[in-house]
Amino acid sequence: MVLKLAAALSGLVLILFVGFHLTTNLLLWRGAEALDRAAIALHNQVWLPAAEAIVLTAIAVHFLTVLILAWRNRQARGPQAYAQWQSKQTSWLRWAANSTVISGSGLAVFLLVHLQGMRWREHDPSQTSSLILQTLQQPAIALLYGLGAAVLALHLSHGLRSMARSLGLFYPQWAIAGQRVAIAIAISLGIGFVSIIALANRTLI
Repeated sequence: MVLKLAAALSGLVLILFVGFHLTTNLLLWRGAEALDRAAIALHNQVWLPAAEAIVLTAIAVHFLTVLILAWRNRQARGPQAYAQWQSKQTSWLRWAANSTVISGSGLAVFLLVHLQGMRWREHDPSQTSSLILQTLQQPAIALLYGLGAAVLALHLSHGLRSMARSLGLFYPQWAIAGQRVAIAIAISLGIGFVSIIALANRTLI
């Protein structure tokens, strides 16, 4: 129970971070100045280092707890029971559930690479939009970020539903609707990040 709660709460922190991060970056659609103003304001906040520490801690806690829970669940169910459980999931959710550890590991590595290139790299906050555009205009980097957005959508399709269940927000009668909402939110977040990649490369056309 403690592990499930830790996984759910750390996952919630990370989802809030992803949502906030995407919302800020979507300002690029309003123009470079809008994003740069937001970046300057954010970098001037005294709570930013503490928030970053919380996010990094949440990454570590979430990764470890999900890894342990996935191993325990597989051992507890056994091959036959596990196969029956899988058959009750939609193909997308079954795929998402099966790849939770792999997709989560990939996202953790991707996030650290992203922070290294965007946040921890020395740059003027007033030039944040230029940094993002120049980075995403590199074909290999754009492909990497696109893949990261797809993996994020896949991971959250299962993660959002699991988090709701662990926090006591999941009810059997809402199972189908909950699956659809989880998939819709996950795909929307993925599309949001892909749209930034598309915007960055549209300037080259």
